[in-house]
Amino acid sequence: MKRLSSIAAVLLVVGYFGFEVSNLYRLQYRMEPLYIFDQFASAHSAIAVCGSSDAEERRRFTHNFDYVRSRAVDHLLTPSAEAAPQTSESKASLAPLTVAQAEADIQDRLERRRDEVEALVEDQGCGGPDLRRLVKFHEIRARLNLANAPVKPG
Repeated sequence: MKRLSSIAAVLLVVGYFGFEVSNLYRLQYRMEPLYIFDQFASAHSAIAVCGSSDAEERRRFTHNFDYVRSRAVDHLLTPSAEAAPQTSESKASLAPLTVAQAEADIQDRLERRRDEVEALVEDQGCGGPDLRRLVKFHEIRARLNLANAPVKPG
């Protein structure tokens, strides 16, 4: 009986560990700088169209947004091990992004988020749940303590 309960306990621990690892892997994209930038860009567009915030909140959000933007540009400029090509032919065909290309990619993302927010406004109006969520996101992200985080001049 003691052996059976020990085996059951080990199986439970292994199963729980496997569950946690699979959740971490599944939600890993939420830690990606480009995903975070997209969230900030959507909130920035939503507050510009539908929200009202005081000057201090806008200043804090803008600083945090600039920091997130610089991290996203750095992410685009830094080749990752996961994105490394496997063959010598594909290595030769892929050149690293230039700063201008990375900035253009970021600007394109910003414009796509702006278009999405405008479509939401047309569909739901400013009182819709999705836009209220984005305005709330703006308020919360303005309170992030990124005040001491270095922001690269862009």
